[in-house]
Amino acid sequence: MHGYTRRRREAEDLASLVARLGPDEIRSLSRRVRDRAETLPFAALAMKRLLGLLRPRRVVFSAFGLREGQMFSLLPEAERARDPLIAACEDLAFYTGPFGIRGEELLAWTDVLFKREEASDRRLRLAACLLSNIGWREHPDFRAEQAMERVMRMPIVGVDHRARVFLGLALFARYKGNIRSSLVRRVRGLVKAEEGERAVVIGRALRLAHTVSAGVPVALARARIEQSRRELTLVLAPGAERLAGDAVRKALASMAEILGRRPVIATEDKAARAVTPGGRA
Repeated sequence: MHGYTRRRREAEDLASLVARLGPDEIRSLSRRVRDRAETLPFAALAMKRLLGLLRPRRVVFSAFGLREGQMFSLLPEAERARDPLIAACEDLAFYTGPFGIRGEELLAWTDVLFKREEASDRRLRLAACLLSNIGWREHPDFRAEQAMERVMRMPIVGVDHRARVFLGLALFARYKGNIRSSLVRRVRGLVKAEEGERAVVIGRALRLAHTVSAGVPVALARARIEQSRRELTLVLAPGAERLAGDAVRKALASMAEILGRRPVIATEDKAARAVTPGGRA
C-alpha cells in the first residue's frame, strides 16, 4: 500500500462510506480489518474532516507513521540526505550478494547503451545494477520469478509502483525470464511500453555483464560493449577471447535481439566475427 495515491474526492467518498458502516459490516469485508472494526468508522470520520479542512489535491498512503518520522528527524543531516531507494538497494546488495561486481561498476559498464537518459532513469538503472545479484541463492529454474516478486514487494521507500514494476522487469530479464509470461503480462500495464522495453534492455545487459565476467570485476574490465545502428559488439581485450563461450554468445544474441541489432564479438584489434541470433559463431 505504500505510495498508493488517490484523488481527494475519491478519498472523501471512501471515508464517508466507512464512517457509516457498523463494526459487524466492517468485519465481514476483510479479515485484515477485524481488529479495528470498532475504531475504523471514527478514524474515517476524522479523515473526512481533515480532508475537508486541508483540501489537498491527492492523498498518498504511507507504511510509516509518527515514530518513524521522529527517528528520521534524529539522524545526521548527511544520512537524511541519502537517496532512500539507493541506500536500501545498497543494503540489500550487501546482504544478498556480498561479493563480485559492484553496482556502480555495472552502471558504468552499461552507460554506453543509455547516453541520453534523464537523472531519474539513471537512478533506476543504478538500483537495478545494485540488485542484479538478488536471486543468486535461488534455484536457477525460479530465479527470474523470485527476483521479480521480491523486488516488487520490497519494504522500501523512495519508489512508486511504476518504478517497482520497472525494476521487477529488469531483474526478470536479468535472470533469463520469458518476457511474454503471465507474470509479466499481469503488471506490465503499469509502465509505458518504452519503459518496459528499457527495463528488459537493462536486464539483458546485466545478464551479459555477469556472464562474461563470472562476477569477477577484473574480468568485466576486460570486456566492453559498443553499439552502432546495425550491430551490438562485445569487445574483448587481447588474451580475453576465452571469455566468449556459448553462454556469453547466447546472452549477447539475446540482448542484440531486443535492440534490433546484429550481435558481434571482436577483440581490441577489431578482428570481428559475427554471432548468429541462436548464439553460434
